[in-house]
Amino acid sequence: MFHAALTPANSRPAATSLALCIALLFAACTEQPTTSSTAPAPPPPPQPTTPTGPNIASADDHRALAAWPAPVLLPSTANLRRAAFLTAGPSWYTAAINRPGLTITIEANNRAFVRPEIQAEMAAAPPRSAPRIGRNEGIVQADFVIDGVAWAIGVECHDHHVDPRCTGEAFVRQVIAELTPWSVPILPGAAR
Repeated sequence: MFHAALTPANSRPAATSLALCIALLFAACTEQPTTSSTAPAPPPPPQPTTPTGPNIASADDHRALAAWPAPVLLPSTANLRRAAFLTAGPSWYTAAINRPGLTITIEANNRAFVRPEIQAEMAAAPPRSAPRIGRNEGIVQADFVIDGVAWAIGVECHDHHVDPRCTGEAFVRQVIAELTPWSVPILPGAAR
C-alpha cells in the first residue's frame, strides 16, 4: 500500500500542488505597492533643546509639588536647575540632576514618625548650616533638617576617586548653600 502511494499515477497531483505552492510563495514575497486611505501622521513638534526650568515627571508629580507644604529647593545655578528632573508624592519630592560625570540628588521628606527610643538624637537634627556629611560607595551624602523637613543631598561622580566634587566636602556644601526656593508653575488649565 505504501508503494502504491509513490506510483507515477499518483505523482501528477503532488507535482501540480507543489508548483502551485511555489508560485503562491513567490507572489507573496514580491513587493506590492501599498495604498493607504489615510494621510501619514505629521511629525511631532520639535522639543526645546534648552528647557527654561526643571522637568517634572507627570501631572500627578506636578500637583504633588504644587501642594508641597514647604519650599521646593533647587540649586540656583541655572544649568543645574534646568537639568533637574522632579518626582513627588504627598510627603516627599526628589530632584535628580544629571551632568557630565556627575549626578546630584535632592530628596525632601516631611513625614515624621515619633520614636521615643531615639527622641534625644532626633532633637539634635543637623541644621542646613551644619549638615551631617558621609560617604557610601563613593557617593557623598549630606543630611539636614529645615522646619521639620528632612533633606538628603547626594553627589555621585563618575570617577569618585579623583573628581574633586566627590573627594571632599566642598562641592556638596556649595550645592547646599545654593539651594533656593523654586516656584512651581501652575498647570495649564488649572484654577489659580
